[in-house]
Amino acid sequence: MSSQPKVFLSFRGPDTRRHFSDFLYNMLTNAGIGVFRDEEGLEGGKEITPQLIQQIKQSKISIPVISKEYASSKSCLVESEQMVECLDKKNHIIIPIFYYVDPSDVRYCKGSFESAFLKHKNRGTNDSQINSWKSALQRIAELSGHHLHEKSEMYHAEATKQIIREVQQILKTKDLIVMAPLVGVDSHVQEIMAKLKFDCGNGRAVKIGDTSEMVLIYGIPGVGKTVLAKCVYNKLHRLYDACSFLEKIQQEIEDKGIVSVQNQLISDLHNRNAPEFKYSDDALNYMQSWFHAKKVILLDDIKDHEQLSALVGDLDWHAFEEDSPPEKFKEESIRIAAATHGLPLALEGVGKSLLKRNNKRAWNQTLATLEVAPHESVWKAFSKSYETLKRNEQEIFLDIACFFNGKDKRIPYYMWDDRNYMPALSIPSLHARSLVEIGENKEICMRGILKKFGREIVESEYKREPCKRRRLCDCEEALDVLRGGKGTLYVEALRLKFAGRSKGNISFECDQNDGLQNSRFLKLDQADIRGNFGNRLFSLRWLDWQRCPKIFDDHLIQTWQNLVILDLSESQVDKYWSGWELLAVV
Repeated sequence: MSSQPKVFLSFRGPDTRRHFSDFLYNMLTNAGIGVFRDEEGLEGGKEITPQLIQQIKQSKISIPVISKEYASSKSCLVESEQMVECLDKKNHIIIPIFYYVDPSDVRYCKGSFESAFLKHKNRGTNDSQINSWKSALQRIAELSGHHLHEKSEMYHAEATKQIIREVQQILKTKDLIVMAPLVGVDSHVQEIMAKLKFDCGNGRAVKIGDTSEMVLIYGIPGVGKTVLAKCVYNKLHRLYDACSFLEKIQQEIEDKGIVSVQNQLISDLHNRNAPEFKYSDDALNYMQSWFHAKKVILLDDIKDHEQLSALVGDLDWHAFEEDSPPEKFKEESIRIAAATHGLPLALEGVGKSLLKRNNKRAWNQTLATLEVAPHESVWKAFSKSYETLKRNEQEIFLDIACFFNGKDKRIPYYMWDDRNYMPALSIPSLHARSLVEIGENKEICMRGILKKFGREIVESEYKREPCKRRRLCDCEEALDVLRGGKGTLYVEALRLKFAGRSKGNISFECDQNDGLQNSRFLKLDQADIRGNFGNRLFSLRWLDWQRCPKIFDDHLIQTWQNLVILDLSESQVDKYWSGWELLAVV
């Protein structure tokens, strides 16, 4: 029992102590709810004491188990009187249980209750006290409670479960902490509840249909997935016999293995009274045999369906600790929301930093910083998500960020397949994490903030030595590397774009570079390449040379023997170009 019980259990010992009241007490305590019952705090046979009155006052809920002889106990009547007094002070809730008695007999003091009050009067209790007790019982009998009787179709165990759920709902013992205030999240909660066939319009979730659906909440880091999941969990968990909310699953698996997560889940669903397993297969077999018929809520931080099977067989934002930012900073707020791409994770961090700043200069400086680079909390979230990707997925993610955003996904597939990046698996995995989207015309789409993040990763490889990077997507840096002959041995993908330059097309001598032999992708928009590459393009898989000149060195063509994609669109090359024959031979 906890030091400050939340529930006061009132009953007449000889009637229910050895069966229903004891069963209810144990079920409540097993559910982690602090309960006080008079036999634990008082010496047997004594009248009600100030200590007992204090226990009622400190409790948030009283549960009187009103049996046929309940009113014959002076102690029970004093307890009921104190319960009603606490109820009138608006800080107490009474959940009556009518244990094989008719509630109308309690309300109108008939039958055994009339006989009990007559005995109290004959023993010298004054009319004023008796009327006060009667009034208390009448008040309690008018409350919504639970009625157990001979014709009831509900067993004691099921009735007890309902009582515990009601207590948990009132005490919010299993509610997860959600940062407040939340703006706009309610509509998304309602949408998920509707999919699960629940209605919560009156503030309490009510089942309105049958469903076996599983709801998957996914998105890029920082959009508020966990907040939404917690809100749904808090609405639903009281309606289930067992529930679990597991957070930081990936970290737990990395540190202690998947069996640790399975043991936590089993413990949650058994209300902490469960075996602990050493091996994942044993835990999985146990769950499949014991929990297959139960309805369970399992939310947050599942990596993919494969991991879920191994375990168990756009949101609005909140910031500034108000429903909306200060009115005088409305324009700046709109621009900040745009600069952070509306990500709640970023907006929350920015909102906290600006909460006590009441001058526009601070807001404008913050805005200027955000327009150059996202908030550090977003970067950390993206980094964590990126680090969970497999190497193949990381390579494709960086390729898209640097070169293929908006490109038909079917084209780079050929190159990625040739490099054993397994795009048929990697692209769906990136999509599942909302790191890329697939457009109506099969084009790969990536949010601007993610593209910026990907390029930041690329540039961080060698901040001051671009020639040692594997990707060069900044045209000025790429040209500087090539024309300076600084060495391109490490470069795997490179882009040059000269269209629209005031100085016209730019040419460079390919033989002045000491190596492009590791390059698999080259984009040479309007480039004029002169000289002999020799065998420097042996690894090339994709050449995108738009508007290339009609005539170029045949030696260059002969190095294209491993090409899988050649794009010479908008060039002067036509069907009569002799190079086609050389390519056919290659």
